[in-house]
Amino acid sequence: MPVHCVSPSALTAITRTVTVAAGRFAPGHLGELTPIMPFELVETGARAVIGAVFGPTREGETSYSTRLLHHPDPKMLVLWDRGFDGNDFLAAVHATGAQVLGRISRRRRPPVLQQLADSSYLSVIGGVPVRIIEARVNVTCADGSTFEDSCRLVTTLLDARRYPADHLVRLYHERWEHESAYYALRRTILHGRVLRSHDPVGIEQEMWALLTLYQLLRRTMVEAAESQPGTDPDRCGFTTALQTTRNLLVSAGHILRAPARPVRESRGPAQFSATNVTRARGVTGRPE
Repeated sequence: MPVHCVSPSALTAITRTVTVAAGRFAPGHLGELTPIMPFELVETGARAVIGAVFGPTREGETSYSTRLLHHPDPKMLVLWDRGFDGNDFLAAVHATGAQVLGRISRRRRPPVLQQLADSSYLSVIGGVPVRIIEARVNVTCADGSTFEDSCRLVTTLLDARRYPADHLVRLYHERWEHESAYYALRRTILHGRVLRSHDPVGIEQEMWALLTLYQLLRRTMVEAAESQPGTDPDRCGFTTALQTTRNLLVSAGHILRAPARPVRESRGPAQFSATNVTRARGVTGRPE
């Protein structure tokens, strides 16, 4: 197959309308709250944590990410941002059997092996057969302002008919759900507070406790969504789940039973009560 080292001229255009919520949104990781660097593998949709590692900040995210590669399997599609663009990392994720959809640098010059009908093209990176999508994104904000940008996506989903380029670009937009997971950990639960411990063992204990609480809340939110068929877990509010859980714990809801009322010796009030219950049930006559 001939190889042409030129960039294709056609772009896959996709338009996204973004509504900017009120208030400050601080995406990112927990690095500013601790002297360690946490790294999480988050599920898109339910936003549950699949795996997590953490350690000294002198080690970067790309290094920590390799410690989570035992989690992906052939049933998964791994999404990553441009910071993880690397031949070795792509090859390592591909070796797990999982599919890949990630953003790569526009400074790359991948060879164009075959141009496809949806304007994407087949290529190879780090010895891995891939498909490259050149996308143009038009963003309309809530205040009416607009801007345009372009990005380059790489995927191991090579079948353009089964996985059209415009569908993959829209799917990649869902990666931003991960940022709300980090926001929930940093702001909603901790309110931006730093962890209290000053030693590695204590920090590790607090980190796992924080992740455990987050995971339990996400699991409860998914179960609540599943109780209403057709409900997307995105419709569940993390802040509402956290506040409800806190209120139930404070009031010991569904934990302590209400104390039973003492039985009175007199028959009069008892007969009156029984008569009321019987009539409420729609039964006429005096109780036996």
